[in-house]
Amino acid sequence: MKNPLKLTLLALFIAAGTAQGQIFQYGGLLGVNYGSIQSTIDPTNLPTNWQEVDAVGTGGFHAGLYARLKVLMVYVQPELVYTNLSREVTFIDGQGQVGAVVEDPVNRIDLPVQVGVKLGFLRAFVAPVWSANVSSFNDLQNFDPQTAGTWGAQAGLGLQLGKKVQLNVRYEGNLTPYTSNITLPNGLVIPSDNRVNQLVVDMGFAF
Repeated sequence: MKNPLKLTLLALFIAAGTAQGQIFQYGGLLGVNYGSIQSTIDPTNLPTNWQEVDAVGTGGFHAGLYARLKVLMVYVQPELVYTNLSREVTFIDGQGQVGAVVEDPVNRIDLPVQVGVKLGFLRAFVAPVWSANVSSFNDLQNFDPQTAGTWGAQAGLGLQLGKKVQLNVRYEGNLTPYTSNITLPNGLVIPSDNRVNQLVVDMGFAF
């Protein structure tokens, strides 16, 4: 159990196996994402006189599972989430014209661990987030969680809507960049260092 993926899965299974009363709770998450993706590309990797001018994240979605352990007003909530973010990267050529507009979506496995306080129907929390990029669901069989991950942080508020439904709003930023490859229309593959800053809104449903 030396990587975040295994530790989060263990926490989810323990909570699911022992859930009872108001101390333990587990369920599903479904929500939307909106934010910016800051990209850094070495100009020496681009065609002559080309430059990157814009990298825009236009939103996305996420779905996953959570497990919550609550003691008095304090709770810990590990989550296992698949996130898809759309991204469009624009390049300018040597004549000042648009040389290429490349769709470069981001697909990630996110493992936030919320630590927060609950006062009545309101919650406030912070969370470290471990993330690993995957280009498709098939990549989950091949990536190495000990080397593929990056770290971020979240802070947010939650609203309890009855015993089984919750609404969460959180802001997330990367603490370390992640690397992806952008393929231009001419087949040239360019490495890019990226940071995601996003607003995350989701609904949680207890099982």
